[in-house]
Amino acid sequence: MSSNIPKDESGQVGNIYAMTQALCHDAAHDGYDRRAIAEALMCGVRDMLTDDTEFLALFERFKMLHLRQPPSASSC
Repeated sequence: MSSNIPKDESGQVGNIYAMTQALCHDAAHDGYDRRAIAEALMCGVRDMLTDDTEFLALFERFKMLHLRQPPSASSC
């Protein structure tokens, strides 16, 4: 394990995010469609995890933390 890898999860997420953005930028620059890039990354993530259940749990966490929720009709 490299001594440059942060021990905390948020630091690791930040580093991987930067590496992933560079990969996405390079692929887009080479002419790949942004949806194809996104789907390939999601498939790669799913393949890294134990099973689809673990992937779906992580995806739910991602949605909760990172996706903007539209205002509900009851908040008007």
